Amino acid sequence: MDKGFDTEGNFQGSTHNEWVQVVTLDKHPEIQKLTELSLLKIDAEGFDLNVLKGATNIINQYKPVIFIEAHPHKSEAILNYLNQLDYQCFWFISDRYQPNNYFNQEKTISGLDYNLACFHRTKTSTLPIETLAKPEMDLSQVPRLTYQN
Repeated sequence: MDKGFDTEGNFQGSTHNEWVQVVTLDKHPEIQKLTELSLLKIDAEGFDLNVLKGATNIINQYKPVIFIEAHPHKSEAILNYLNQLDYQCFWFISDRYQPNNYFNQEKTISGLDYNLACFHRTKTSTLPIETLAKPEMDLSQVPRLTYQN
């Protein structure tokens, strides 16, 4: 199993493995009660495509913005799947360390966080598409986003 972010940083404390029951979003009883869904954020440490496939019905029904962690060298299947659902995606890249982080911690990690911001094609007419970082772009040329307080 992919340990995800745990393998990248210098995190203190002990860790343990735990088996959990998995339920798709389409079958989750609380999700079925929704009357609207504007944003779906996915960060499933390598299982992001599985989450998408388990949420196909709610994605088709509500057409939310999907913000999903996606490493450039592993994003093709995610992009293809979202394209089949009529979504257009754009890179959202930021430095992993942010000076104004929540705990005001010193820099212990470096690198970049890669996410895709994906919009159903019926909802992209107001986006400045020409200024957004498309999946086929050279990612070294994409500006890094910095969070502001």
